[in-house]
Amino acid sequence: MSVQGCSVMSLGVFFASVAFAGNGLFPNGGFEDGVTGWKIPDASWSVVDGAGIGGTKALVVDIAKGERFHYVVSENFPIEPGTRYRFTAYLRNEGFKVGYGQLYISFGFLDANGKECGGCRGFEQADNVVGREGWACLTADSQPVPRDAVFGRYSIWAPEISCSGKMRLDDFSVEQIVSRPGVTAVHTSAYRDEANAGVLRIAAEYFANPVKYPDEALKGTFLFDNAGTELEVPAVRLADGSAEASVDLANLPAAGYALRFRIGTKDGVTLGEKAIPFRRMETLPQRKVTIDAFHRTLVNGKLFFPLGMFWHAVDEKSLQTYTNGPFNCIMPYNSPTREQLDLAWKYGIRVIYPSQGNYAAFSTQPAKEAEYRNLRMALKDHPAILAWYLCDELSTSLIPYLVARNLNFRMRDPNHPTWQVLNYPGRSREYMDGTDVVGCDPYPICGREDGSSAPIGHAFGAGDKAIAGSYGMRPLWSVPQMFNWGWYRKQHANNPNVRMPTREEMANMAWQCVAAGSNGLVFYSFFDVMTKEKNLQRRDAYWQDMLSVVREVKKWEMVLLSDPSDLTVTGVLADKLAVRVWKCQGEDVALVVNRTDGETVNASLAFSNGKKASVDLEPLGYRFIRLRKGDH
Repeated sequence: MSVQGCSVMSLGVFFASVAFAGNGLFPNGGFEDGVTGWKIPDASWSVVDGAGIGGTKALVVDIAKGERFHYVVSENFPIEPGTRYRFTAYLRNEGFKVGYGQLYISFGFLDANGKECGGCRGFEQADNVVGREGWACLTADSQPVPRDAVFGRYSIWAPEISCSGKMRLDDFSVEQIVSRPGVTAVHTSAYRDEANAGVLRIAAEYFANPVKYPDEALKGTFLFDNAGTELEVPAVRLADGSAEASVDLANLPAAGYALRFRIGTKDGVTLGEKAIPFRRMETLPQRKVTIDAFHRTLVNGKLFFPLGMFWHAVDEKSLQTYTNGPFNCIMPYNSPTREQLDLAWKYGIRVIYPSQGNYAAFSTQPAKEAEYRNLRMALKDHPAILAWYLCDELSTSLIPYLVARNLNFRMRDPNHPTWQVLNYPGRSREYMDGTDVVGCDPYPICGREDGSSAPIGHAFGAGDKAIAGSYGMRPLWSVPQMFNWGWYRKQHANNPNVRMPTREEMANMAWQCVAAGSNGLVFYSFFDVMTKEKNLQRRDAYWQDMLSVVREVKKWEMVLLSDPSDLTVTGVLADKLAVRVWKCQGEDVALVVNRTDGETVNASLAFSNGKKASVDLEPLGYRFIRLRKGDH
């Protein structure tokens, strides 16, 4: 998305606010008091008379080519938890460009220790040119402000310090749009809320000002409503804006239900409720691609471990190279034609079809959004289709539109799941209604702004957060790092310390993702290595390393597709080891991964069936342990 022809791909805004009095403006949102309330880093930023809308004042950034971009932040100010806000801001681009990524005008919710705990990014409206002399309007509605949020803070930033050009910013404002408690979502552990047997886990999110409505004063109830049946299930956990319970489906007759969650006070006052459709079935429907109760993928009834990479365009030469490895799928950013799908199918490659673009059309251009969906649905019966890729690090402000798109895909194509990837996996709960499968993309190697590496253990941590955040109710297909950050960030293009991950690092990150619970790996990215690495010798070496990693994953596919074991394990060293256990061909098999790249880890693991295992893993090490009968 561009703003007045600017090369900034998607101008966004994170925001929050307090319960404002009067006209609801953010303090000094129009810059009429100069820089009061803002921290201006250098002379590239200034408040200019006559530069604003209608000749008022405005904040102007003017960066000459080659100069360094510095962040702007506001002073912290109080915010009110348990409420929602609408943001509006105006920008006028006059040639401002970002070397990589996007320019963000952001607002983060901050806890008492100053740690960010949420936020929301806005998007450009289609009608913002009229009468505005080139000013673009960005707006969004926030999710409920988190309970632990105490302060808010604006910031204006970009992931790439190589920026240039001029932009004006004016009229930042917010208004409270919800001030009463309510329920935002209801979830089940069943794929697409259809189940036939077993124990169904259920969860819900609610919001209420914790000062006015402390958790100990609240009561949460799930209800399965049908014309002839009503089953009431009290929440067994109700805290911090979420409720959980479970129900044995043997106690629920086969039928369609409205599964309702109601939040209220213990003295009988209902504060809010929300319902979703749920079907208790005698037999689950047969689908071309589906997800089972253990979050594994089934294709035509057979277990399938998605093993692929991100691509750009589909062509035969690339497929010939790609199929030298055991890959079974791709996620191409360039939407394949039917002929390209035919080509992929010829080589035995399934396609996760890209449907994440055209964000502005979610709400501002409904005709284009409908056209966008229709183009994809015209391909839904092609045998190469594996899933629909709906979201690539999409802002929470567009969640309502993402949910609508996901529902549309579900209704029109019951045969293929939807997938999205989050760069804030700890917030996966907010996106649950927008996808069937969640993903996360931890890229720690040389991934910090200064070119240094984050702890490699983030590969496990991201997946663990994504699963925990979604109550363990969504499958996970992870996106491990197979690229060099220097290919994206101009300031590091010639920095020899910013590099491609080694073969050992790539393997370790992949196995960390699996240990966290991933039942699919789609590495990022094939096109990076094949197009951005100009040295052919290095390119071939990288590709051979990547093939080695993927072949090793394929080697253990039988284990990865096995049922999870019910064994628990003690002795795991937090932040150092990751462990996952399967029941494979009658024996328990454990994967143990060293989450560090600089420490040998020794541990004595004790499993709940009495078996023990001593591990001695070098940095980046990992191993499978077969826990046979009689092992100690």
